[in-house]
Amino acid sequence: MRILTLLTDFGNKDPYVGIMKGVVLSMVDTHIVDITHEIPHGDIRRAAFFLKYYPFYFPEGTVHLIVVDPTVGSERRGIVSLYKGHYFVAPDNGVLTPVLGEVYRIDREPASHTFHGRDVFSPVAGELLLGEPLEKIGERIYDPVRIEFPVPVVNQDNITGEVIIIDRFGNLITNIPSDNIGEGDFVEYRGYEIPIVMSYSDVEPGKPLALVNSYGLLEIGINQGSAEAFFKGKIGDRIKIRRYHG
Repeated sequence: MRILTLLTDFGNKDPYVGIMKGVVLSMVDTHIVDITHEIPHGDIRRAAFFLKYYPFYFPEGTVHLIVVDPTVGSERRGIVSLYKGHYFVAPDNGVLTPVLGEVYRIDREPASHTFHGRDVFSPVAGELLLGEPLEKIGERIYDPVRIEFPVPVVNQDNITGEVIIIDRFGNLITNIPSDNIGEGDFVEYRGYEIPIVMSYSDVEPGKPLALVNSYGLLEIGINQGSAEAFFKGKIGDRIKIRRYHG
């Protein structure tokens, strides 16, 4: 079965996503999966974060179409990346940083300077679903745009990371992976000492907690509440884990 996934910042009020689907479906019979269209406008880093996780729940050969493109109409390129058996079609603005493999420039002239999702990326996605070889999409390149992700600072007594995503529930997702967390460690954030627990129900309703989430990253939350509201949390906030030495 041919599968196409879509990730954009277009929202659902306007017909842009539907038009892109129409372009692809006019070329090939495929199953289309909407990942999300609620990426904040132009938030390349958030889209790239999601790309680290969701694509590989799909079978090899899936085509992933990503349109988060604050520089649409500029000289930036369109690219296709073949990575771990998956195809990624997107603007060359750093959004594909986690999935850059064998990269090809898209050689297409758009009909519009403002809707490359319709005029460039969707037709290329359709061609890939039809089995078009990458060499016919364009020339291979070796200098795609990359963005840097903050990494935690680890030492003997503590780990310092930061909030990189705030989800719709108000949970503060950090860049600290689970393998940096030990038994008895606790989190310091905005004057609170926050226990690291297994689940939200391990603390009373309304109380703060930290846990390892489904991404394998440390997350700060409130049982039945919003950590974003409780702490007035923001992306970029520093988070410190104090190590327990027993």
